Amino acid sequence: CSGNNKCSSCLNGLTYDAQKGTCFNNCDAGEFYDKHSTNCIPCKDENCSMCDDLKLNSCVKCVDPFIVQSGECKNKCDSGYYFENNTNSCQPCDPSCKTCDEKFDKCTTCVYGKSLFLDKCYDQCPASTVTLKSKSSIVARTDTDVCIECQDNCLKCENVDNKCLVCNNGYYLFEGTCVINCQEGYSLIENECKKCEPKNCQECLV
Repeated sequence: CSGNNKCSSCLNGLTYDAQKGTCFNNCDAGEFYDKHSTNCIPCKDENCSMCDDLKLNSCVKCVDPFIVQSGECKNKCDSGYYFENNTNSCQPCDPSCKTCDEKFDKCTTCVYGKSLFLDKCYDQCPASTVTLKSKSSIVARTDTDVCIECQDNCLKCENVDNKCLVCNNGYYLFEGTCVINCQEGYSLIENECKKCEPKNCQECLV
């Protein structure tokens, strides 16, 4: 190269750009230029149209209809990856997701031990939700447990018929639901509306 750091000639297999004083490879599609052997080397994957010699035959672009995943050409993304349209490639999901869609953290199923709620995977379901166990996950650790929302004004519930166990402040427990006031024949005892005794009593004292 010359004193102004511009190239005046190129290695075998490279094309010289006299205007810019640079060298570029003119290998065919599906090949890359190997600077050690100064030859064009076929990409490792026959469905690869462009690979990067700096990444040891790692594919960066595939022929249609294949897509790139971790340097390989795939018919579709593997589980744990999602298709990213901008790069036409498969990108890894968030580690908590078993599968995801459109974005790395938009989970569609979760890894074993986590529960799905609003496209996220949780170790424990958020407040006002409860875990609905998948029968498959219990037996074979496959399908995802999900968090279902408790009924309105319920802070804590159980997954059998969504029965409320604890109500939000200002509401009282009444036969598995949350109410503002106890109805006739019931008395408020420890934030729960309980039936008055004896029978046919309209109002009772605590």
